[in-house]
Amino acid sequence: MKKFILILSIFFLISCNITSNPCTKIKEDDLKNQLKKAFNVEFDKILEKNDVKGTNLCQVVLQMGGNFGVLYVSSDIKTFFIGGDIYKDGVFLSKATLNKIQEKNFLEYKNDIEKVVAFSYKPEGAQNLSTW
Repeated sequence: MKKFILILSIFFLISCNITSNPCTKIKEDDLKNQLKKAFNVEFDKILEKNDVKGTNLCQVVLQMGGNFGVLYVSSDIKTFFIGGDIYKDGVFLSKATLNKIQEKNFLEYKNDIEKVVAFSYKPEGAQNLSTW
């Protein structure tokens, strides 16, 4: 009986370890096909895939033209949560992820933006709030 419980425990631990991150099973081509078939939605590429701990969902950030979209997908790529945001541990996950991507893009293009500025105005006594 103890051997049986030990073997069962090992099997359980291995199976939990294998399925712990739903993002590993999500492939770009499969997701493109499923979104096209289910919603007639197309996207350019997947920018990020993030495991949402404790939910068995993967947060997928898509680039669609010049826009970004966030959706939450199960590992079987057949269950979607598209609209809205997930609130977990005091954070709106979609909003936080999009803010991070926009900040990264701004920093990437900051020098190019500064080259095309026609004029700028800084009122007397104003502090520089820039954190870049």
